[in-house]
Formats: sequence, C-alpha cells, structure tokens
Amino acid sequence: MFISDRKVKTVLLNMAIGLLSTSAGVAWATGTTTEVVTSPLASVPQEVVTHLNDALVQSMKNGGSGSYQQRYQILYPVVTKVFNFPVMARLSLGASWSKLTASQQHRFVQTLTKYSVANYAAHFDHYAGQKFSSPSSKKLENGRVMVVSNLIPQNGGKKNEFAYLLEKSNGHWKILNVSTDGVSSLAMEKSEFTEAMKHANFNTLIEKLMQSTAELAKGSQ
Repeated sequence: MFISDRKVKTVLLNMAIGLLSTSAGVAWATGTTTEVVTSPLASVPQEVVTHLNDALVQSMKNGGSGSYQQRYQILYPVVTKVFNFPVMARLSLGASWSKLTASQQHRFVQTLTKYSVANYAAHFDHYAGQKFSSPSSKKLENGRVMVVSNLIPQNGGKKNEFAYLLEKSNGHWKILNVSTDGVSSLAMEKSEFTEAMKHANFNTLIEKLMQSTAELAKGSQ
C-alpha cells in the first residue's frame, strides 16, 4: 500500500482533528458514474454509514466467486457518493493544494478517489459471516457528527471499529474522514502526501497513487 506508517495512532488522530477544523465552507463537486447500488443519498448521518456498510458486505460476499473488478464496480458508486473527496483531497495536500492549477486539483481528486475505492475493493474481499453493528452517532462542534460502527466477526473474535466524521454539504451528509481502530486515514494521507510534494512534485505523487492503485488491483484478482 502507498500509505504505510500506522505506528503513532494518537498523534495521527490529533492531526486529523486539526485538519478537519479548517474544512468548513469547501464546496462539494459531483461526478458521474453508473449506479450499481441505487439507494438514495441519505439525509441522516447513520444512513450514510449504513449505505456504505451494506456495500462493503456486498463486496465481501462477492469476494469468494467474483473478481476485484466486480467488487470495484459494486463499491465505486457508493464510495463516491458518501465521501466528500474534493474536501478530503484539499485537506490531505494542505498548503500545496492552493498552488495547483484547477486542472491539477481535478486530477488529484479523481486519482485519490480511484485509489480509495481500490483500497476498499482490495481489502473487503472475503465473507465469513461478518456483520456491521448498527451505527451510533454523536454530535460534535461546527455541526459535524461522528458515527461509529463495528465490524463483528461471526466467531466472536476481535471487532474492528470504524469511526466516521461527517459534515453537511449542499444539504447532504458526507464523510470527511474515517478512523479504523483509532488510525485516521486523513492524517496518514496528509503526512504521506505533503512529504511527497516536498521532496518530489505533483506528477510524482500522481504516479505513486496510480501505481499503488494498480498494485491493489493486481494483488486482489
């Protein structure tokens, strides 16, 4: 995987909280895609997470007999609907975002989106009776909401906690960040992407993300 440093959970989570405090007022940009899962865009935070959970379970159930590409097609319309990738892209690049052209910003959003969907398709590929707990929500400052849902093994083993931070955009709730067992994906990406921009350039970062996306696909056929 392109993102590899998962060691300092508390530092990363605090970094994500700092990043997300700057996200208000950033507009949501929509894309077009062919629908696979057709439930409407949810207006309640818990429904957004439930919609994602249902798609992840569908992907896992497809894993035994289906292909990576089939899982990707299941997940793409849902992941792109429930996550606010333009905001996440802006936050993950920090100060470098404003230095990009509009065309580069659009390209980065699209590349990050494909990479994120690839991660889900690659890792939610095996079903053994797992289920997600009903999401619980907590109101935060600035109108945001934290929604938590656990992935529970059938055999009663260790649960995995998924904590989603959501914010309203154009009247709809969108996910800005997900922390898995305390590890913030946005904080990890912020650290990795800004470091790449310091020591390389935009094109190198895009190439790395595209390479990682291809490796996820290749390793999950």
